[in-house]
Amino acid sequence: MGNAIFSQTFLSQYLKDFRLQSETDIYRKKEIIDTWIAMLRSKRLNAVKEEETKSRFILEIFGDVLGFNYKNPSNWLIREELKSKVDATKPDAALGIFHINESGIDNDVQVVIEIKDANTSLDTPQNRKAFNISPVSQAFLYASKMGGNCKWVVVSNFTEIRFYHYSSQGNIRFLT
Repeated sequence: MGNAIFSQTFLSQYLKDFRLQSETDIYRKKEIIDTWIAMLRSKRLNAVKEEETKSRFILEIFGDVLGFNYKNPSNWLIREELKSKVDATKPDAALGIFHINESGIDNDVQVVIEIKDANTSLDTPQNRKAFNISPVSQAFLYASKMGGNCKWVVVSNFTEIRFYHYSSQGNIRFLT
């Protein structure tokens, strides 16, 4: 399991009693994933801009499939385009604990998410006026500006989703 997030020993204690049929909305989740795979295979995701698709991707994959709540009106786990604590820069999304308080929204960011279009390499520096760094480096910059609880970075170009721990440049890749 070379680059796995969890060891086989750790997982075995949970997998022995796991029943796929008991997973809530498993067929709906599979349908969502199958739709994204079909859009990749048809090259639709190569033909559209990141801005046209990223919000749906974030809400469907992280919200509907992985279960990060975004529908609760007072307590939720996903925010899109959240400005950093340091400056006005913002990742495409953040996962954490968000709730309404007397002064506005309390943000406890634990993960930043940066999305690029399907034609963009996650490792190649972007040719932009503001900066010339890779999407991975860009996401790590956002994480450093979100506060002390932000320990994870997620970067995707729809063809793969990478998870990084903040203290490491090593990643776990999920390819479609």
